[in-house]
Amino acid sequence: MRAHPDLGTRARISAASQTEQSAAGFDQIAPTDFEMLQSYNSEYREKFGFPFIYAVKGSPQSDILMALSIRKDSTPEEEFHEALYQVYRIAYFRVGQLFDPPPGS
Repeated sequence: MRAHPDLGTRARISAASQTEQSAAGFDQIAPTDFEMLQSYNSEYREKFGFPFIYAVKGSPQSDILMALSIRKDSTPEEEFHEALYQVYRIAYFRVGQLFDPPPGS
């Protein structure tokens, strides 16, 4: 989980992550929201030792930011289980695309 990219990162990420984060609007995030996201990401990573993980597919940016705001106050055990669940959801969505690609693919 530690290798997962930070949400909204400007670093190079996989094509799948880039597509998912763009669909949620993280490629056009407002400067004030980006600063808040960076602050929350740092606080989260420092507390839990791994980045905030959220299966962003189909979720609006506001829901994702709200989840980060809430989850950063979880216990380490709660958050470890939630992060694993989110990894499972990401894998589920991506494997599903292999068998049911979007129209025009």
